[in-house]
Amino acid sequence: MLTDLILLLFLFLLIGGILVFVTSLSTPPSTSTQVGSSSIDWGKGEVKLRTSMRPVTQQHLLEHAERSGHEGGRFVTQHAQSFSFGKKDS
Repeated sequence: MLTDLILLLFLFLLIGGILVFVTSLSTPPSTSTQVGSSSIDWGKGEVKLRTSMRPVTQQHLLEHAERSGHEGGRFVTQHAQSFSFGKKDS
């Protein structure tokens, strides 16, 4: 019985020592990581995505319809009129 307790104590000390050793070797992540045009700020926990996309407005679609000609313009006009800009869905 005493031998079992000593072996159990030794096992816990060994596991604890390994954990302390591993945590002392691990390095903290860098403050910022750049991936393409996006970046990750590890200190703040933020992901910043940079895109070239911009929001589409109804006015933009209608202007595009005028430039597209008869067939394309009709499709874009119907598409623009189907939007409910600035309104919440019920």
